[in-house]
Amino acid sequence: MTKDEAAVLKGLIEALDGGSRGFAREAERLELAGLYEVAEPMRTLSGQRARFARELRELAQSLGAKIGEPHDEQAVSVPGDTNEDRAVVLYWRAIEGGRLGREATALVGRQAFALKRAHDEMRSWQRRPAA
Repeated sequence: MTKDEAAVLKGLIEALDGGSRGFAREAERLELAGLYEVAEPMRTLSGQRARFARELRELAQSLGAKIGEPHDEQAVSVPGDTNEDRAVVLYWRAIEGGRLGREATALVGRQAFALKRAHDEMRSWQRRPAA
């Protein structure tokens, strides 16, 4: 694994770790407000981001990179347009940048499509009229 490839994967992993924590916090906030139906998708997105980070971390480590587990002092993202848009852009740049090997490109590509679907679904939630 090249240093460039490791740096790209590390950036994605950090964004995913922050997103996972941010969605979990939002789910907790919604649950405290009694909005369990709205909190559940946030929990699902938190789990998705954690799973994606774990997959990328395992791939990087299998290719010889030393990417550790997340630390609490890392920047924490909060769900919202800015962070979700940023995550989508990071993924597409990773794919289009040509800095990833074949195996990483395949995994990042699969994750990018799932992330974009979730992003688009969140946009549709935001556009729904309040009940």
